[in-house]
Amino acid sequence: MTDAVGLNPEAKQAALALALEGTRSPLAYEQNTDEQLLDSVKQRAPGATDEDCLLALAAVRTLADHVYDVCDAFRDGACGEGEQARDAALQELAGDNPGFTSEEMERAFEAGLLWTAF
Repeated sequence: MTDAVGLNPEAKQAALALALEGTRSPLAYEQNTDEQLLDSVKQRAPGATDEDCLLALAAVRTLADHVYDVCDAFRDGACGEGEQARDAALQELAGDNPGFTSEEMERAFEAGLLWTAF
């Protein structure tokens, strides 16, 4: 089963967990190729195929890179001020990263704020 952009939800959640949970950076993605991360995602998403996992890893890698850039710009005030700035940053992320829910974007944005704080 895949979503509207072809991502397997189980594989996507596993790939997101590698990037977002308990890290100060998307370290797993910085130090490993998608092929090297495949086993970690498959352990968390046993029902997903290798292709599903690789697609999810690629999508999350792209998201993580974009989140870092957007959050860095957000911290510099490039998105405006207050809640409108947050909304603008989230809209930019959503527009360039189809296949992720608003909740997933919020999680990624929060992680990105942590990543860019160091």
